Amino acid sequence: MKKWMLLLGMAWLLVGTMEAQILPKVKRSATNKTANEVSKKVNKGIDGLFNGKKKKKKKKDKNTKSEPAEQQSSASAGASTSSTETTTAAGNTGNTETAPARPQYRGNKSDFVSGERVIFWDTLANEWTGEFPSRWDLVFGTVENGRYNKDNVIAFISNNSKIKPLMRSKSYLPDPFTVEAEVYFHNKGNEGYYINLDQAISVRFSNTSVRANGTTTYLSDKKARSGWRKIALSYHKGALKVYLEGERLVNMPRIKQRPPSLSISALSHNANGGEPAMLRNIRIAEGGVPLYRRLVTDGKVIFNTIQFDYNKASLRPSAKESIDRIAAMMSQQPNVKLSVEGHTDSDGTNAANQDLSERRAAAVKAALVELGIAADRLQAKGWGEEQPLETDDSAAAKQQNRRVEFILISQ
Repeated sequence: MKKWMLLLGMAWLLVGTMEAQILPKVKRSATNKTANEVSKKVNKGIDGLFNGKKKKKKKKDKNTKSEPAEQQSSASAGASTSSTETTTAAGNTGNTETAPARPQYRGNKSDFVSGERVIFWDTLANEWTGEFPSRWDLVFGTVENGRYNKDNVIAFISNNSKIKPLMRSKSYLPDPFTVEAEVYFHNKGNEGYYINLDQAISVRFSNTSVRANGTTTYLSDKKARSGWRKIALSYHKGALKVYLEGERLVNMPRIKQRPPSLSISALSHNANGGEPAMLRNIRIAEGGVPLYRRLVTDGKVIFNTIQFDYNKASLRPSAKESIDRIAAMMSQQPNVKLSVEGHTDSDGTNAANQDLSERRAAAVKAALVELGIAADRLQAKGWGEEQPLETDDSAAAKQQNRRVEFILISQ
């Protein structure tokens, strides 16, 4: 018994000794492990400061299904587009704005202004079909009056023909002047119309272009078509502008010489087949420069397009366009004051013509006041037949003498 107790005591002594030796080692191992873990975390943090933090991987939601790569790419592109569309020019988001339009040059290609004082105007009224036009002279070729549908026309029967207006003087074009006409295109062959400014330049009009001084310029709309086309030109102090369908295609700052007169010629493609070149509504007039510029330069503007009923002071409807032009100019130039002065031809007595001219001037003033021009900016005066522009007794001379003049008082 004593022997077993002795062995048991020795065993407990051995266990105590081993515990005393092992426990410090276990504690040191745990301490070292903790220190190593802390050291690793510190080093990792330092590395992140210099190398940048790595993004943590997001855990996938178990309920979210993965999309095919093509759909993911499309969705990504859509998100990028949406972000771009909702970004404003200032960098803010939320409002959709489009990029500003690229600046484009703009010019004025529709600046034609008809002359105020008509010196030749042929509407072809009272003409006989098949006869030569009564207000024209033939230079060469074959030309006659004709009918196209319900319209009176001048028809160029031979392939190359030329005419000129009958005027009392060989030098009748003033400075400035305008020419207007309507020409017909069958849209076949080599059709062409020419306004020949004598001793200066010839201008050719085709279906979609104008040729002057060796250069061809086309309409913005180059589509050729059959039908009537409006042609026009204006001349002022050497400068020539040419228009087709209201669009300015030629703008020459100077031509070699001031033209004294003009003629018109045409090329017919199928005259023998019933499709000749045709001309109508030819109008030559003095003016064509903006009214305010004319007033400042010349001190007055003359209108014989402001017409009245025979022997009366009532305005014809055709006078409205000219009166509207005067009213528009005075509205734009609020300091301008004008004297409205009426003139008559020599038919009738002096006293009757004096009274008629005064009433006509008053009627024009009243029309301008009705359009909003203050009455104190206008004076009205009549001259009767005392100041004729033309001294002979021809119908053309009397037409020139029946006129309204606007004299600049102040600006």
